[in-house]
Amino acid sequence: ADAELARGNEKLKASLKALSKLQKKDIQDIKQFQNPPAGVKTCMEPVCIFFGKKPKMVADDSPGAKPGSKKPDYWEQSKLLVKEAQPFIDSLVKFDKENITQETIEKIQPYIDMDAYQPAAMKSTSEACVAICMWGHAMHSFYFINLEIEPLREALTGAKKDKAEAEAVLAEAQAKLAAVEAKLADLNANLDANKAK
Repeated sequence: ADAELARGNEKLKASLKALSKLQKKDIQDIKQFQNPPAGVKTCMEPVCIFFGKKPKMVADDSPGAKPGSKKPDYWEQSKLLVKEAQPFIDSLVKFDKENITQETIEKIQPYIDMDAYQPAAMKSTSEACVAICMWGHAMHSFYFINLEIEPLREALTGAKKDKAEAEAVLAEAQAKLAAVEAKLADLNANLDANKAK
């Protein structure tokens, strides 16, 4: 379990290091957009999903969309998240990664599979987007590693409980044995005394 967790923590460490280098100005650069570039939107949408933010449904003007169809737009929620730069960075660092749900991961997966949602692709957008994208990938990886090690943790907890119970039984048996040995020693001492008489 520790080895698996260490593997996941490598990505996590890299993303936290990138986040630690972010300046308030970098986040404010994201906040200033009224109509952000596609890269900024792509970077921020998974963050909104991880934090359980609900999108606004807007008309889908993408090529091939059916007339009257709608698509989720997370930009309003994104702007609220980055409203205060330092609290936003802190919220990423302190995010409760152990309790990410399968439903969240299913919503995130299409982004993970996108070429546009890769740290290298985000370099042309901004340094802040690179760090935030790395964080999204780290959270996604951590979910699967956590899923693998959870049964190991449970098995370890069960084994520790069994060991504690076995040690309690052993201690009780050893106490009984010590009492029997003490009684036997007394009997042998009496026997020796009687033989001497």
